[in-house]
Amino acid sequence: MAIKNRAETIVKSGSDSFTYPVPTITAGGANFESVDVETIFPRSRQWLPLDFLEVQNNTYCALAVYLNGPNELYSVPAYMQKRITKPFRRLQIVNLSPTDDAAGIILHMKRLPKETEKVVEP
Repeated sequence: MAIKNRAETIVKSGSDSFTYPVPTITAGGANFESVDVETIFPRSRQWLPLDFLEVQNNTYCALAVYLNGPNELYSVPAYMQKRITKPFRRLQIVNLSPTDDAAGIILHMKRLPKETEKVVEP
């Protein structure tokens, strides 16, 4: 049976996966990277807001991740992965290291299937 519409697609399989290798975030000064999902991935518009974010921090710098503005803050220690299951449209990644550049951060984003929301803990 073919999936008929967007709502049914989300219920059955969620969205496509969107991967974003974050450019190097320099230490000091402008030490952040803003990610507007809709601008970077125009194809994501049909699934917004996305509700799954995996941050792969392959650097020796600790990171702060802000979802949708300054009120939702998540820390990602050096050389760690963090999974976040909250609705978002934009995020900002801040390099917390005062002296080291952060290169090697990868973001994986998607909209989870509806059945998964009951299983995945935030």
